[in-house]
Amino acid sequence: MTTPVTNGYQVDPGELTRFAGYLTQTTAPDVDKSAQSVSSLNGFDVNAFGILVAQVFAVPTRIALGVVSAKMNSLSSEITDAARTTTTTATRYQDNEANQAQAFQSIPVGGQ
Repeated sequence: MTTPVTNGYQVDPGELTRFAGYLTQTTAPDVDKSAQSVSSLNGFDVNAFGILVAQVFAVPTRIALGVVSAKMNSLSSEITDAARTTTTTATRYQDNEANQAQAFQSIPVGGQ
């Protein structure tokens, strides 16, 4: 139920819920999958570069991949939290709308 206020502001709880579902079902899993892919890249054999080159390139690369993977995992969690908060907001907005409608319905109309 959306009711425009005089300045045209509207909130559509259904749209908020759909957006939260997209975050939960698509965005967060995709980011999580990407984090796992980055993490799996970190398992390469540093000796493939040779001893000298491994110390120059492979070790810093492993450190960087570990940091990127951790950040992506954190991002996935934050997206999931945002989806949860968005769903809560939609529910509260619907509840508030219903409570306000009920309050207006209890007002006598026409002096009755």
